[in-house]
Amino acid sequence: MVFPQCTAKTTYIHDLLDEPVQTSQEIRDLLDQSSEEIVGYLNGSFKTYIEGIETQADNIKTKTDGATTEEITRLHGLTSSAQEQLNAKQSLITYGTTAPTSLATGQIYIRYKA
Repeated sequence: MVFPQCTAKTTYIHDLLDEPVQTSQEIRDLLDQSSEEIVGYLNGSFKTYIEGIETQADNIKTKTDGATTEEITRLHGLTSSAQEQLNAKQSLITYGTTAPTSLATGQIYIRYKA
């Protein structure tokens, strides 16, 4: 889901000349126009985006409903353990341009030419 960009023009007043030729009512209307465009964005595409996130959160909640704290804790423990094991194995893989002086059991060395 892509965050919607606000395309409301916020430079109406900035774009006026130093000595505007517009009436005070036209200047007030320009001030209101920026606000109305921002409100339109918030009530339109931004609101739709937030509602989509809420729907996704509800779907995730539905999928995890019924899982006990113990089950979630156990799953977290298993994934943490798996990550630790991967990290440990990854440290056994080394590389370089010269032959290694020694290798530990299970270590993998990748030699490449520069």
